Amino acid sequence: MICLICGRKLSSPKSLELGYGPVCYGKVSGSLKAAKKAKTGTSHPAPEVPCYDIPGQMELKDYLADL
Repeated sequence: MICLICGRKLSSPKSLELGYGPVCYGKVSGSLKAAKKAKTGTSHPAPEVPCYDIPGQMELKDYLADL
């Protein structure tokens, strides 16, 4: 089987399962960390993203109510 992006021959079982090599998988998923994860099989927890309460910020439900 070959990589769906670059056409190189895939050899690892994980790459064969995904259809992409580790570098191309990183490009498809938008993260080279994902490519390393696919290659090594390890994962790291996602960093916490703070949620800010900004006065006057419109919520999605408010926007949809105005339509």
